[in-house]
Amino acid sequence: MPLALLLTLALAGAGQDPPPPPAPSPPAPAAAVPSREALEDVIPDGAPTDDYEFVAWCHGALAGQVELDPIVEKDMDSIEGKAKAAQRRAGDQEIARQHKIYLALYEKALAAAEKASPVAIHDKGVEAELKGYRIWGPTRNKPPIWRMVDWGNWEVPPHCQKAAQRLYDRSTLFGAALKTEASDAPPPAAASTGPGTRASGAKPPS
Repeated sequence: MPLALLLTLALAGAGQDPPPPPAPSPPAPAAAVPSREALEDVIPDGAPTDDYEFVAWCHGALAGQVELDPIVEKDMDSIEGKAKAAQRRAGDQEIARQHKIYLALYEKALAAAEKASPVAIHDKGVEAELKGYRIWGPTRNKPPIWRMVDWGNWEVPPHCQKAAQRLYDRSTLFGAALKTEASDAPPPAAASTGPGTRASGAKPPS
């Protein structure tokens, strides 16, 4: 029997009023619902956080999914039958068109970043892209039904588009600033032809 109940019965038997029941605990605060913007800024586990490398990761991950498209669609056709497969293909074509737009955006942003960067970053981009592509390694070896589940449940992270556009805009501005600095720089001084120099390969007097 709980200790609080024993104490209440003992006090009642002694002619004393039992203590008042404990005050109810305040309700736990409701968990904050993340905003849409916060959800769009989520970076998948294992992906780089730097914009350039993250966009390269996005390109590799999406390219890996696109590579699986014909394999998974063939599996789905055999399960659904011709009628349902024909209905689905219209939606598949629209998704494929959108994926091409995304890939073009990533490529444009990556090229702009590499052009504007004062140091070589291409190798880092290649490494990040391979990391994104490799997320599909286990999926390729699964039975068709589970391969379809992985393929169908994966969506391009919304942050990919935001990071790519931000990277492109920033790189374009930085590249323009570098061009401005170069055009504003004074021209190099003309080579001196004073004593002790040889202009145009002229021989010294004998």
